[in-house]
Amino acid sequence: MKQIIIRHSDYSFFCFDFDGVILDTIDLKAEGFAHAFGKLSDNQLLEILEYQKKNGGQDRINKFIHLSQLIGREEPSSEKLEALSTRLTEYVLGGIERAPYIEGFLEFLEKAQDLEMPCAIASAMPQLELHEILNFLGIKSHFKVAYGMPVPKVENLATIKDALTTEQKPGLYFGDTLSDFDAAQKSGLDFLGIGKNEAFDPMLIKSAINFLDVALN
Repeated sequence: MKQIIIRHSDYSFFCFDFDGVILDTIDLKAEGFAHAFGKLSDNQLLEILEYQKKNGGQDRINKFIHLSQLIGREEPSSEKLEALSTRLTEYVLGGIERAPYIEGFLEFLEKAQDLEMPCAIASAMPQLELHEILNFLGIKSHFKVAYGMPVPKVENLATIKDALTTEQKPGLYFGDTLSDFDAAQKSGLDFLGIGKNEAFDPMLIKSAINFLDVALN
């Protein structure tokens, strides 16, 4: 794949999704969703793993509702949804040390810092969980803001845009799903896909496998 060149002078700020863009948590999150539901049949487990891997970047509560309907044929109560979300959070925080950074991300972030480019995070994970992970990783101070749920990603991106836009230059959002692309479009941000998402190609969405394929100057 041809290397993508980003000129920092073209942008007001960089904003990143978290899962699959900063940290490779795809398998960990899929396992966490399965863990949250407890004992499952092999078919149910496969359904959950496949669904999560295809729908990363979306609100976890909506995913829990869909999965409850899919595997349990039930409409989950608010108490059940809260319990599922808590179990997922506990699983993710307990295994976060197993998740590696997306290749080249730390070097890209360091280069952005050297160029004094403001950086932010807009994720679909709960904000408290996001901040706990960033503190664990020791990188929270590198970001002007880091927003998550319960505020929808589109609204968080709009807030970041209002706060960090300068000289009428756009912001650039890095995401790994079509929902990330859609959020960037609705928020008036440029977008660069990260990861091997086959859905990007038919829509001619510019993307890179990881940050090793992105040159910042």
